[in-house]
Amino acid sequence: MNPLTFIRKLNETDPEMARREYITRNLLFFSFSITFSFSLITFILYLLGKMPFDTLLILVILSILLFGAMLLTKAGFWRAAGIILPLLMYIPAVNANYIGGIDAPGNFMYAILIMFVAFIYGPRKMWIALAICLATYLGLAWVISIGYIKPFRTAEVVFVNRVVLIVGFLVSISVMIWLLARSYESEIRVRIQAEGQLNRKNEELGLLNEALRENELRIKSISDNLPLGMIYQIMKKVDGTRQFTYVSDSVKRLHGATPEEVMADANLIYGNVYEDDIALLMKTEEEALKTLSTFSVEVREREPSGGIRWSHLSSTPTVMENGDVRWDGIELVVTERKQAEEALLESEGKYRTIIEQMEEGYYEVDLLGNYTYVNDAQCRILGYSRDELIGMNNRQYQDQTNAKIMYRLFNGIYRTGEPVALSDVEIIGKDGMKRFLEVSVSLKRNTKGEPIGFRGIARNVTAQKKAEDEKRKLEDRLQRAEKMEILGRMAGSVAHDLNNVLGALSGYSELLLMKIPEGHTSRDYAEKIMKSTEKGSAIIQDLLTLTRRGVTVSEVINLNDIVSAFLKTPLFEKITSNHPMVTFRAECEEGLLNIKGSPVHLDKTLMNLVLNAAESIPGEGEVIVRTENRYLDKPVKGYDEILHGDYAILSVTDTGTGIPDENREKIFEPFYTKKTARRSGTGLGLPIVWGTVKDHNGYIDLQTKVGTGTTFTLYFPITRQEIIATEPGEPIERYMGSGESILIIDDMADQRDIASGLLQKLGYNVHTVSSGEEAVEYLGKNKADLLLLDMIMPPGIDGMETYRKILEINPKQKAIIVSGFSETDRVREAQRLGAGAYVKKPYVLEKIGLAIRDELKRQSTV
Repeated sequence: MNPLTFIRKLNETDPEMARREYITRNLLFFSFSITFSFSLITFILYLLGKMPFDTLLILVILSILLFGAMLLTKAGFWRAAGIILPLLMYIPAVNANYIGGIDAPGNFMYAILIMFVAFIYGPRKMWIALAICLATYLGLAWVISIGYIKPFRTAEVVFVNRVVLIVGFLVSISVMIWLLARSYESEIRVRIQAEGQLNRKNEELGLLNEALRENELRIKSISDNLPLGMIYQIMKKVDGTRQFTYVSDSVKRLHGATPEEVMADANLIYGNVYEDDIALLMKTEEEALKTLSTFSVEVREREPSGGIRWSHLSSTPTVMENGDVRWDGIELVVTERKQAEEALLESEGKYRTIIEQMEEGYYEVDLLGNYTYVNDAQCRILGYSRDELIGMNNRQYQDQTNAKIMYRLFNGIYRTGEPVALSDVEIIGKDGMKRFLEVSVSLKRNTKGEPIGFRGIARNVTAQKKAEDEKRKLEDRLQRAEKMEILGRMAGSVAHDLNNVLGALSGYSELLLMKIPEGHTSRDYAEKIMKSTEKGSAIIQDLLTLTRRGVTVSEVINLNDIVSAFLKTPLFEKITSNHPMVTFRAECEEGLLNIKGSPVHLDKTLMNLVLNAAESIPGEGEVIVRTENRYLDKPVKGYDEILHGDYAILSVTDTGTGIPDENREKIFEPFYTKKTARRSGTGLGLPIVWGTVKDHNGYIDLQTKVGTGTTFTLYFPITRQEIIATEPGEPIERYMGSGESILIIDDMADQRDIASGLLQKLGYNVHTVSSGEEAVEYLGKNKADLLLLDMIMPPGIDGMETYRKILEINPKQKAIIVSGFSETDRVREAQRLGAGAYVKKPYVLEKIGLAIRDELKRQSTV
């Protein structure tokens, strides 16, 4: 039972009876609340032995009776329920006297009984209640006084009863007084508010009536004086006939008839509508009637003067009880507007035709950047259909950076009102590919001059952009190639001279080794000289790598072996000792696939990367060398554009200072270095890395961040070939000669002496000349089984030209080519003419011996 609903929901409509019902409901609810609360308290005290059971029983009975009275009241019998309240007060009062005597605290029940009667039944009934209470009390007092009834509760119990009942008395009186005061105040407030609202409503009603009369007069004046329109009301009856029930006086100007005439004959209006448009009007009415909605239609009408005009009809239907339909509408003459619209449509048609036929994209967007119009060219540029683009925002086809650029562009145009042109605007088409546009944007305004959006033209310059980028890349490559060409010429000259020097050292070392017996101390010195010449030759190869002509060895190798071998070298130990605060770590993937390449060059590449990584760390840090297998299913754009395929990866990561953006594109240029004077750095380390990777048909990726570190990742194409175990050297008997004649052609005397000594040791008959011209002259008179032909012999003719002239003398002349350079086009041309193997200086006995032996056995194909 909801307390608020019980108190406020009254059945009586008479004010006085409603007041009594309201008071009864309040008294019943709060009496029940108090009695029930006392029942709970008494129950607790009874459990504690502080309250007799009969007192608890009386309170429980009272609670049950009060709840029953509430149910009676809810059922509508509030008068009967009102009698229960005085009776419930009377019973505990008599019980209190019987138990506690004439001075029992329960006497306050008589006072509550009298108040209940006064509140519910009025002052007259109150005197009756007072007489009953006095008679009962005096009677009990007399019986007690003569000793007929003796109160039997102890002082302790009486004390507890008094405390409980006195508190109850005070609470009850306070609650009743508060309820009555609140009830009367609320009632008075409501009545005052109601009277005030009623007065205000009456005043408002009077004002509304006055305003209504004024508004009716105003509307009639407006409708009667419409210069190019009229207001009407027409009734369409169930049988289909039409009759105007109201027409404004302006109908005389529009149709040349008075309102009375029109209301008598509706055909005076409908007859003026063109026959082609009357069907449209009827159809529009029928569709509006189905949904009881307002229709609008424009039709042609004949004017009283005989001309033709356009009229706009708008009307709303209302279905009457008898089935008739009332149409409330207005007719406006819109001939001038219609003519302007047709002219505008014609102009817009020409304008749209031009826009649609433009090669450039045209677009219009709202102030939020959402497309409201695009032409076909704009659709082609972005790759979307027109339906897809309308409503699309530029943020949907631009990344965050370029979207911010466009936002600033539009914002500047909005603030200044000035058009702006911008080039190289980057977008992402529907196919996910980047495109570059040149755009010009201006502010779009409405007829009031208020900004409503933007319009612009976009030209796709992706092809031009790519061409410019390709041109720039080609220029960069050309510049790099020019640098490499200069370096190549220098390296070629230096390499040739150094190879001649190293050749002498190598040759004489080998001759010494032949004459020094095993175990002799001098033999160890000769072997070290021999190894030093091999290292010198490898250094020259590194220099030649810069010209992309250095890698001639191509064997199956594994990058894990390269890393493992490098970490055991004295050079790596030197790097670690020079950088004691740097931790070096290798993470090599097991099962790494093999590649084909040059171990010497790859070792040099790894050394350069590790050294650079260590020197980039100013204090504590870490260098990590990793290898792994990686498959790319599509090209990846990094520092290089890496094609799809299987790769073995070699990467070197450091936690150093990183590479600034302005240096990133220059680090692979020859002689470019940012190292301090006290650090190693010729500017050739990374160019050697670049050249080596390119010679291995690989790719380089570079990831770097200033303050965080750098990772160089080298991609090498894998091979499915297995590594062939190193075979022992060939026995000298395998390549010994049998007295064949060899002509050595070399411009360097020491090279001739070394080659001559080695070949004589192998049993060949040797003759030497110092130039190509001498060789041609010698062979014009003598024979030679094989030529040992140097390719570069300044200032005379080179090896290829020498061989060409010798073939004119002896077309079947055999030869092998020797040079300090890597294999060149001139070498390959000589081989096409019939020359055999190419042997790179410095001379090694086994290598040159096997080459000569194999060439002598080869059948001539010339």
